[in-house]
Formats: sequence, C-alpha cells, structure tokens
Amino acid sequence: MKRKFLTLILGTTLLTACGGSTTTEPTTQANTEASTEATTESTETTTEAPKDSGTLGSYEVKIKDATFTTDHNNKKVIIINYDFTNNSEDTASPLYSVSGKAFQNGIELESAILIGNDAYDISTGQKEIKPGITLENCQKAFVLEDDSPVEFEMTELISFNDEEKLVKTFEVQ
Repeated sequence: MKRKFLTLILGTTLLTACGGSTTTEPTTQANTEASTEATTESTETTTEAPKDSGTLGSYEVKIKDATFTTDHNNKKVIIINYDFTNNSEDTASPLYSVSGKAFQNGIELESAILIGNDAYDISTGQKEIKPGITLENCQKAFVLEDDSPVEFEMTELISFNDEEKLVKTFEVQ
C-alpha cells in the first residue's frame, strides 16, 4: 500500500515538474476499483464449507454421529459422539481442551443432565490421555427445543482464533 502511494506521489511530482497536468482523481478511482475487486476475489476464495473433522489447536477432533434419548423430565435429548486425539506435549482431556455447542434455529441449546442413562457416558470426556493417544466416542448431550436440525460446533476451549472450528449438522429423529 505504501509503495502504491509513493509511486502515485512520485508520478504526480514528475508530471508537475515536466509541466503536465496533475489529476489524481482517475488514478484514485482506478485504485479503489482494483482494491474492491481484489477484496471481493479474496473473500470468494477463502470461503470454505464447514468441516466436521480437523485440527483444533493441539488436538485432532472428528465429529461422528448422534443418538437420541430422553432426560429425567422426559425431554428429548441429542447425544453427539466425537473422537479426540491429543497432539499436545502434555496429558489432556477433551473436557478441558475443546468446547462443544449445539444450536437449533440459531439459538444455543442447554446442556443435558443424564444421570443413570445407559446411552450417555460423561466420564469419557473427563479422562486424561497422553500425547499421541486417541479417545473414541466422547460425548456431549443437549436438550432439544423442537424437531429442527441441530448444528453442532466444536472449538478449542481457549483459543485466539475464532475462525478455527468444526461444524456438523444433524437431523432430529
């Protein structure tokens, strides 16, 4: 940007010194149009479809599938299963390394409390695992509001990169 500005100033100075006219409006308009086109092109090329598996910080996560059950209040619950691989240098647990949120109609769902339900094992996500190990079938459970699709997002628990997330949509059964 500085180089373009300096080139514009230098060109204007040379034209003035040689007795030419100095109109910067067409050049500025051309630069603005070129800049707008470049911005549009870069926006189009960086848009990617959501991924349901990949790297979140030092961890590899794969969102797999979902099952359905009911909670103690007889409300319908979705249980989302995922695999978690610790690629960090220290022991880690999914619960304290990655965060999962579920949405219906753009509104975040409440976490479900499933005590004594054989379909849900909260302890899997709490286990510490050593570097290089994969823990399969970790689970997150959410109370459903209705029968609309559920969008599940996973991010690193503590991250400065808001764009780094995994997403998978589930149809409610």
